[in-house]
Amino acid sequence: MQAIKTVRLTSTAKSRFILFSDAHRGDGTGADDFAANSLIFNCALDYYHAKGFTLIELGEAEDLRENKRSPQIYITHTSVYDRLAKFHDSDPEKTRYIKIWGNHDDCWKKRVRSLQGIFPGIQTYEAVVLDDHILMWHGHQANSQCHGMWDQYRNYPIQPSLSG
Repeated sequence: MQAIKTVRLTSTAKSRFILFSDAHRGDGTGADDFAANSLIFNCALDYYHAKGFTLIELGEAEDLRENKRSPQIYITHTSVYDRLAKFHDSDPEKTRYIKIWGNHDDCWKKRVRSLQGIFPGIQTYEAVVLDDHILMWHGHQANSQCHGMWDQYRNYPIQPSLSG
């Protein structure tokens, strides 16, 4: 059984985390579920960045099932990616941007190089483990229509700590 690629984080009294899931950024057409929320999302990113939060995107940030061309998503939502880049640091120990892939953007599991132009040195993960007892992942692993039954995943080995 293959281990889940996991990032381990340790919180302190000053730690702040914000989690977003299922943004489904698209190409700006009528099928782009994110387009109507772009402005408020940008405002939220500005706020959380200024307050020192670490941003965790828990999958399906981009909807690559409906939009096969990720460059068009970037062009459409450049202002969002510019803000996300402020959270990112190429040093995994300093980054405040953690990218978890979900079933609609699972290509990031293998094609992380496509993100390097926006986020140099970025790593993508299937899960986050916070303080060795809080597991965060997209959740599609528990949906039999996506990847099979939960029983297949509940005993998955968690890959040793990759960064903190």
